[in-house]
Amino acid sequence: MLATLFAAAALAFGQAETRPAPPETTESALSTGTVAESVEGDLEAYVDGLVAVWMTEEPAPALVVSVTDADGLIFAKGYGLADIEAGTPATGSDTRFEIGSISKTFIWTAVMMLEEQGRLDLDTPVNTYLTGYQAAEGESPLTLAHLMSHRTGHEDTLSLFLPHIAAMEIDDALAAAEPALVSERGAAVAYSNWGSTLAARVVENVTGRDYADFLYTEILLPLGMEDTTYREGDARDDQPELAVSYDSGAGFIEQAFRADIGAFSPAGSIASTGEDMARWMRFHLNGGELDGVRLLRADTHARMQERLFPGREDGADMAHGFMSRPYRDQTFWGHGGAINSFLSNMQLVQPLGLGVFVSQSGTRAGAYRRLPQLVVDRALGLDPVNAPPPGRLSLGESELEIYAGRYTANRREAEGFEKLITGLGVLTVSAGTDALIVDGERFWPVGEDVFQNRLGERLVFIRDDNGEIIRIADSGGANSYNPVAGDTDPLLLGLAFLPAVLFSITIWLGLWRRMGRGQAVTLVGRLLSAFDLAAAALVFAYLVCFLAAAASLVDIGFEFVAGYPQPALIAVAAMSQVMLALAVVAILAIAPVMTASGWSIWRKAHHTLFALSLGLLAVTLVRWDLALSWPVSP
Repeated sequence: MLATLFAAAALAFGQAETRPAPPETTESALSTGTVAESVEGDLEAYVDGLVAVWMTEEPAPALVVSVTDADGLIFAKGYGLADIEAGTPATGSDTRFEIGSISKTFIWTAVMMLEEQGRLDLDTPVNTYLTGYQAAEGESPLTLAHLMSHRTGHEDTLSLFLPHIAAMEIDDALAAAEPALVSERGAAVAYSNWGSTLAARVVENVTGRDYADFLYTEILLPLGMEDTTYREGDARDDQPELAVSYDSGAGFIEQAFRADIGAFSPAGSIASTGEDMARWMRFHLNGGELDGVRLLRADTHARMQERLFPGREDGADMAHGFMSRPYRDQTFWGHGGAINSFLSNMQLVQPLGLGVFVSQSGTRAGAYRRLPQLVVDRALGLDPVNAPPPGRLSLGESELEIYAGRYTANRREAEGFEKLITGLGVLTVSAGTDALIVDGERFWPVGEDVFQNRLGERLVFIRDDNGEIIRIADSGGANSYNPVAGDTDPLLLGLAFLPAVLFSITIWLGLWRRMGRGQAVTLVGRLLSAFDLAAAALVFAYLVCFLAAAASLVDIGFEFVAGYPQPALIAVAAMSQVMLALAVVAILAIAPVMTASGWSIWRKAHHTLFALSLGLLAVTLVRWDLALSWPVSP
């Protein structure tokens, strides 16, 4: 696929013969902080070819790309149709795209502006700056350093996307959606929209101004980002139209469901053009200054690229709110974003003085993820297909076995019924002959506890003081995974069903076997027999409900959240309570089964095992917060 992609990219606009050759070295780019002129002229045609292939192979209705260096815009272009029905073409200057979580980079820049002014401190408890809502303290106070690094110790939470919570005032919304503390602060990275919104609330309280007002007057307008909007309701008539977002994941294109995240808008509501985002990248490539307007001192901006917590030096991590990750011999510093079927990516390579922004209005194409890497490869004069692999360590399969296992994401709900929604996914790591196989993809060892795939993405295994592996740091910097343990293992949830289902089947087979035989049983025995048959039928019904609910969790988007809780999930919640009650009754019924049923010894044993299987299922449901719990609802 990649070979075809690059061959097509070279031929897409008939420039295979005339395109300037890539530079042999990047010395000029590195020494001047800007992309070499010979590369600049090549990049636009190169990207044109890549996008032409992508939009054929994995169609996105519209896509925008802007590439810039510290001195000025190299190009900003739109591709495809911003509005399919109207036939409106996308452009780099006259079409806005929602940038999703790239919006958070404006929060962190605002925080550093205030830190530079001495109005806040990154290590001071955030409650010092909060006048209404107060965050739970836990064993140690929550700080802006924790928030910027997504190391708050909180679980993730679905609640902040629920319409009735998003519609609240910000302090009420933060309180209603406050996630549970599940780990030590500063230990594990777990991406948090809630935490980012809390940081924006700190900006409001410190300045005494609405976050939107601060964003427009202190950042966007001074930087000349006049076509960028904070919320869609802010858009003026003279600003570019927002591209229509489309759902293209099912193999056909249809207009996507749109959501308003309300109180949590700071975390992901900005929409911008390719040209405006190029200005945002130039501001950062120039160390906090753009066209004579300086918002941050150079030394403050340099600190923003540093990581606030140790432990993942050879892999990806958060650096003052930006995602920092190694690529080739460079470091990417940027952020990704996804909202309302828009997928976006912004990456800066400071030594090259190069910035790349891409956003697309559909959910299927992969351009937003790969394109910044390929542009950097081009600027470096590397062939991404035939580039030499990184230096690999020679580890045998037995040495790789220590990394093998099943890992669960820290970005998930750890408590409540919603644990089911985010807790079923598991990262599977197995040992190959010379590499780790991570969910089917090969990662080769390139350093101590560091593994890299063919795309240059790295996983870092983190050990405790005893040398035991306790965590995997992901390739983007925003998430981490812990080894699956005990009741966090979705496999146990599945296994708990097995004995209950098997005994339920044999109960009905036993009824069929006994039909017409006229076996003598007591009245109590007949009542207990009816109970067992009903309980077995309910087990089958619960299994059907559970499988239907699991199927609904395959593709979760804003439309799913807007309709939450779905009937299938309500049915699972209700049936979970029923299963708990059945288990209690079945276990209590063991005594009359043994003394007053008139059953054979084998049938008594069968009921006892059936009751214990229901007990096992009930305990598992309680541990998974499915029983004695209920979905969050308005």
